[in-house]
Amino acid sequence: MPALNFFRRFAGAVERREKRQTIRRSRARPIREGDELALYTGQRTRSCRLLGRATCIRVVDVELYEGGPIVGGVHVEPDTFARSDGFRDYREMVQWFKNTYGLPNGCGGAFRGVLIQWA
Repeated sequence: MPALNFFRRFAGAVERREKRQTIRRSRARPIREGDELALYTGQRTRSCRLLGRATCIRVVDVELYEGGPIVGGVHVEPDTFARSDGFRDYREMVQWFKNTYGLPNGCGGAFRGVLIQWA
């Protein structure tokens, strides 16, 4: 069962089932549709806590550019997409990815990974 760990700021929304998606770097052993997921916060610490279990319903490539996200090769509305992932708007999302993952700056710079959604 694949496990996903969430920063504390997202834990409540995941636990309440308000947040049902996450964006991650590609994994050596990819998560697949139909996989049962274990959703945690604080993994590898004494404060580790299971937030819930869920079934993966979609895994699709995602690219985050400063101008907007591309999901499965399709441009999507930035602010709606960001709110689905637990952010106020796309601007906040891009800033968080810059701070957390080093979203490349400049012309054409993007974060590339996968969007994982669950039910």
